[in-house]
Amino acid sequence: MCERALRRPETARDAAVHAQVLITLACFRSEIGDASTALQLLDDVLAIDRQRLPAVLTARGMVLGRSAHPDAMPALNEAIQVLVDLTEENQQPGAGPSDLASALLNRGFLHMMEGRLGVARDDTEAAAVAAQRAGRPGVVLMARHNLGYIRYLAGDLPGALNDMAEASAVVPGADLGVQALDRARVLRSAGLLTESSEFTEQALAAFTANRAMPDLAEALQVRAEIDLAMGDPGAARWAARRAAEIAAKRGNDRGATVAAVIELRADALRRETFDGSAASRRNRAMRDAIRAGELADRLSAMGLTEDALAARLLQVEAELDTALDSEGDSEGDEDGNAATGFSPTLTFDGGPVGSIWRSTAARGERSGNLALRLHARLLSARLDLVAGAPAAGLIHVRRGLDDLARFQAKFGSQDLQSGAAVHGRQLGALGLRTAV
Repeated sequence: MCERALRRPETARDAAVHAQVLITLACFRSEIGDASTALQLLDDVLAIDRQRLPAVLTARGMVLGRSAHPDAMPALNEAIQVLVDLTEENQQPGAGPSDLASALLNRGFLHMMEGRLGVARDDTEAAAVAAQRAGRPGVVLMARHNLGYIRYLAGDLPGALNDMAEASAVVPGADLGVQALDRARVLRSAGLLTESSEFTEQALAAFTANRAMPDLAEALQVRAEIDLAMGDPGAARWAARRAAEIAAKRGNDRGATVAAVIELRADALRRETFDGSAASRRNRAMRDAIRAGELADRLSAMGLTEDALAARLLQVEAELDTALDSEGDSEGDEDGNAATGFSPTLTFDGGPVGSIWRSTAARGERSGNLALRLHARLLSARLDLVAGAPAAGLIHVRRGLDDLARFQAKFGSQDLQSGAAVHGRQLGALGLRTAV
């Protein structure tokens, strides 16, 4: 429809209309994966109508932000400063009434994704106020929904679900895939996998129909996380690989690398059920360890410290599996037989790594992310068990399950409490095998 509008002669005669059509078209081009064309269209706008600078800066920040480009934040900072200055001067040439709300909403989203939850909340609340004044209920809905997502990132899952439900009442009947996807994320974190899967399928259908490629990649990552929790590493690996491909095609290296970590988690789960020879298991684990280390380095360079730690824990797990297969230890020995003679200074790639393994696991135990803490506890327990110290190993199991219990105690709903137990499945299984 935008392209049809551009072909109409009256569009070219009205600079303001021409500029607005190009801005709208740029946003759509970006969403279907053509960011370079979108940025060129925004440059064309300024050649037609320089007064559209605030709207162009806002749209540029959105386009760059959807590709995780580092120039996104400076563009939005400039847009907001220009819009605030225009508001103070009581004039807004070329700036629509919702431009400030859009710029604040997008900047809040960037802060949110980079873990700055306090400033993300400030920007998002300001966006809701600006959108309310501008009479834009759709933007109010998105802002209030994002406030719920910020609660989710802070660990308040019941509060997040409540805020998202209240936001959906702002525009009753609105069919937004992003809303469904975010609710799926919260429900997955709470362990309600069936409900989370239903919302994820709604989001996948909406994003596929609309060719909303950035959101489709995000939904596929959530689909992969659910498949992992349900014990289906094959399906999880496919979804994560597809998400990485979409992100890479859009030039979103960060998104592609994060998706690759989920793929590694699927590979780790596949190793648990692999019934090949010890040599085959060792080679598979060694490949996974090398890849996890490379991903951890890349994520660290990108400033994604939590994702880097997740990759590093996967590296330790794969290295431990490699070492155990190299030593010929059986699964029964690993789960607590003190007679194995296994030493925590076992070498990998020619150098002692036992202390590095323990240091990495200890860092994970201090993470603010429950899933990372439980994974780290699992690794610490395994290290103690194979070293012939079952009492120390079981202490890690108990501490991990106590951490999970405290997490569950935050929920008033019994469904949420019982659903969250999925996060402790591996720790519980290791503790029971050790006890037996």
